[in-house]
Amino acid sequence: MRNAWKVGMRFVCPEFMLNEEIAYAYGDSMPDYIDHSNIASVKPRDIIIMAKSVQDGIKHIGLVQSKPMFCIDEEIQAKDYLAKGIIRSENESLIEKFSNLEDHQDIVYFKVDWLKIETSELDVKFVNTKGFVSVKDNELLNETVDKYLNKR
Repeated sequence: MRNAWKVGMRFVCPEFMLNEEIAYAYGDSMPDYIDHSNIASVKPRDIIIMAKSVQDGIKHIGLVQSKPMFCIDEEIQAKDYLAKGIIRSENESLIEKFSNLEDHQDIVYFKVDWLKIETSELDVKFVNTKGFVSVKDNELLNETVDKYLNKR
């Protein structure tokens, strides 16, 4: 069974994530808002959900396509991320696009295949409100994604 994670709406631009086929979080929130040990556990084929709100509701569902990657400024120590299994991004064009986002200090992101799944019937509550976290309804999400993938 795949792990399921969420990215909330507070520090993200949904259209940017969908267009660039990524999920990310950024800003001075990085040390507190996101549990880095959770991000390091995200792996390809895991489920990522874009939340409607901090506590519940699904806007989009996708499948993770890469290990977590990061873009940093000079004040963030790369070794802190490498120790948690998060790799440096070589994607310069994406880094340039991120630089247009206001108030960010660093960004952790991964590639996502956003699926065209109808989410209005999925009633999912999140375990807690911090960044990328596992969700209670992992089985339901896995069943939903499996049904979708089998129809493709």
